[in-house]
Amino acid sequence: MRKSNLLEKFRYNRFLHIALVCCLAVVFLGQLVERVEANFFPVPIPQPAFVIKSDGSVDPSTAPIHRHGNVYTFTENIVGYTVAVERDNIVLDGNGYTLKGNGNSTGVFLKNINGVTVKNMEISGFQYGIWLFAEDFMSMTSSGNFLLNNLVTDNFYGIYISYSSNNTLRDNQLRNNTYNFCIKGGYLFQTVEGYLNDVDESNIVDGKPIIYLINKQGITVTSYAGYVALVNCRDITAQNLNLTNNAQGILIVNTENVQVKQNYISNSDSAIYLFNSTDIIMVENTLTNNNEGIKGYIASYNHIASNNITRNKTGISFTGVSVNNTIIGNSITANTVHGLNLWGSANTSLLGNTVVYNNETGINFFDSHNNQITANIIANNTGIGIKLWFDASENLIAENNITSNRIGILLNDAFDNKIIYNTIKDNSEWGIRFENRQNNNAIFTKTTS
Repeated sequence: MRKSNLLEKFRYNRFLHIALVCCLAVVFLGQLVERVEANFFPVPIPQPAFVIKSDGSVDPSTAPIHRHGNVYTFTENIVGYTVAVERDNIVLDGNGYTLKGNGNSTGVFLKNINGVTVKNMEISGFQYGIWLFAEDFMSMTSSGNFLLNNLVTDNFYGIYISYSSNNTLRDNQLRNNTYNFCIKGGYLFQTVEGYLNDVDESNIVDGKPIIYLINKQGITVTSYAGYVALVNCRDITAQNLNLTNNAQGILIVNTENVQVKQNYISNSDSAIYLFNSTDIIMVENTLTNNNEGIKGYIASYNHIASNNITRNKTGISFTGVSVNNTIIGNSITANTVHGLNLWGSANTSLLGNTVVYNNETGINFFDSHNNQITANIIANNTGIGIKLWFDASENLIAENNITSNRIGILLNDAFDNKIIYNTIKDNSEWGIRFENRQNNNAIFTKTTS
């Protein structure tokens, strides 16, 4: 297949993916979901709430918040309420008081807001401690805000920032949150601009500083960090880190020539998150008990080798158009959904990996083309060893040991693939199974049972 045809296929299938997501959003209209990126309708203020309205009034007027000009100050602890801001260019001062929830909802709710300062408060017991975001799908913005000297503890997300840029964080303490710090570049589409915020080392997660580097090069980040972000960087090393309980352990955005090695990252949404980044070398890391061990979105020409990736939901996942990545010699075991999950990937090489005891699928290829799966051990996966589906085509599966899965290889709407000289045996239902449309798949095996 020529590159131009491949690119057109990627574009067509990206359109299908977006259409599918929008249909799902209609089904869930009116519901807030944990991952806000899945909701493409205006997000309502969580209730019950004290609201600083766009006209400057406080609703209800009985709220324990005193207004003096554009400064709004707590006069006592607030329990069981969200504090929402609809007015730009104000100061919300907790005055040392506590904002406490009951395990759900949001503490401070900042939607499509600019020039707001939130400071001097203790926030605990919410789904989101501070939620700062803009609805990019409605062309809204949130920028120029300040989060200063807040103690954010015992929430699901401590501080959650999405599609908001040019904000400043200073002297915030985040402790004992499921995910202390989260920053994402958008709802519907990620953007580099959404990651451009000023977050310095005075911000602390579980006793260690946030290292948030923008436009830096030639730096080594070592064991003292509690969270690492690299945005528009090059020639960085992140080594010997122990990172836990953040949305991303290491966030890498629009960055190149980075070494991520010998780190231990656990209990995060994505242990290592790559967006629009190339030449990232990830070696000898232990990634365990995360939602995703390594997540790449529009991330190409990266190298993943000799990592121990275990007991995550998904071990390695690439989505968007991610091409020319190499995944070599990793131990990918006991993940609860997929060992490897590649959507829209091309020219990626999977060589010499041990992919065993994953709960659903060892290797999952969706709409992926011209990839090579060679000399891997793919065994004892509860569901499927290798799954190729939704127009997965022109892939090579060669010389793998595919044993003791429920289904060794499943081809579902898969075309022009070559399955050559694999050892396929002792799979409980099927060695190779075909579903739906098929065409020009060439299969030469050693042993099939």
